[in-house]
Amino acid sequence: MSTKPDKPSVTIHVHCAGTHLHQLFTGFGMLADSGHIRLALRGPHPLTRAHPSFYFLYVSVHPSRVNPAGMLLVFDMLDGDEFEHSPALDAATYYFKRSFHPDKVNALPASIRQKVLAYGLNCQVIRRSRNRFPSRFMLEMSSALMRPRTPPLARRKGAWRDILSSTLMPSNPKRTLLAVERLEQGPDSEVSQSVMFQCRLWEPHGLDPRNIEDAKEVNEGRIKLVRSLKQAFGQRFVGGLQSTAFARVLAPDLISQLPTQPLPYLQEMHKHQVLIASKGLLNSNGWKLAEYVAASRCIVSEPLHAQVPGHFEPGVNYLPWGNIEACLAACDRLLSDAGLAREMRHANARYYQNHLRPDQLVAHCLARAACLD
Repeated sequence: MSTKPDKPSVTIHVHCAGTHLHQLFTGFGMLADSGHIRLALRGPHPLTRAHPSFYFLYVSVHPSRVNPAGMLLVFDMLDGDEFEHSPALDAATYYFKRSFHPDKVNALPASIRQKVLAYGLNCQVIRRSRNRFPSRFMLEMSSALMRPRTPPLARRKGAWRDILSSTLMPSNPKRTLLAVERLEQGPDSEVSQSVMFQCRLWEPHGLDPRNIEDAKEVNEGRIKLVRSLKQAFGQRFVGGLQSTAFARVLAPDLISQLPTQPLPYLQEMHKHQVLIASKGLLNSNGWKLAEYVAASRCIVSEPLHAQVPGHFEPGVNYLPWGNIEACLAACDRLLSDAGLAREMRHANARYYQNHLRPDQLVAHCLARAACLD
């Protein structure tokens, strides 16, 4: 990226501090601080007022020489591949979809389909400084007071409590959000020749009814996988099921002793060479996958159903598995083939620096919308 005299002027319409949106705020802020865009924060977009959501971000790109008409960019960070808010889809100049499933997109009318683009991998990541949190907080609170249809206040308070504690006490093990610098680790860092997989089971209570059967299938698959990993790798496997009352009833022998708070968990994750990713609900790409790439790790992952931009390729950035036997074989291959492991770690470091680091991810979105070189 290079600084241009006619850099785009961008406004983020602040509505809520949803955890799915942190990466976007971080990326836009990094681009502004490096001089690639002019950034302003304003109150909610009219479409947000009509359809409050923790999963959508509306961004206006103002008219310029390169883009005389201006643009509205909509970022849809939902886990599922559905298009829930059709007015946003109609109004957007470009619509970036986190769970971009080509079959679903191709079923849209041609006039809509051509403006829907894949967003990429997502995770919760913030900046410790120059994060514009005071402005975001004031805009969000004024929005909440003026418009009762906004998301519940209790949930908003929880989100801001997480943000403030993570920013003001960055070494607190109970912090729930991680700064960019914490996630990143180089491809030549020292690691143990071991496999790590820690996951949670989805509890039916509180789930959307349409997700209950999917959650049951995901849970059964995770239980079988953890049990097989323990049997196959013994002391070289670390992890298991997060300790919840639900998990302790279903599989008490598979409960993990590893930390679950984000910072201690991340520190543990950075010790191991091979990390396993499984699909999330509704075949979404889980947040752990982005964390693994940022850490330049060897990855064994279920095939990605949601398309991501750039060249994130099976056999290069991860070894795919479709059944437990394939997962075990892939882990064993990465533990026994030092050359393959080294190449994969370096490939993921390159992908992170070029496509997934928050400023690069947002810059690629702007470039595909033809408003940033």
